[in-house]
Amino acid sequence: MATVISLVALGISVIVNVLSVGKFVGRIDGLERLIDFRLRNLEAKQDKYNHLQERIAVLERDNKTAFHLIEQMEQHNG
Repeated sequence: MATVISLVALGISVIVNVLSVGKFVGRIDGLERLIDFRLRNLEAKQDKYNHLQERIAVLERDNKTAFHLIEQMEQHNG
């Protein structure tokens, strides 16, 4: 009788441990998905930031050209 009780207790213990491992693996999978999601969002923000820097560089170049043309016009008229 004690052997049967021990085997039942062992079976319950194994089931509980398997469920615990499954829950732990599920949490790890969820964490991996969350990290992947956050990284994709950060990459998208970085792409927008990089595009903004490129646009600012073009604006600075165009601004410099415009000021240069204004100086030339002032010298020509003045």
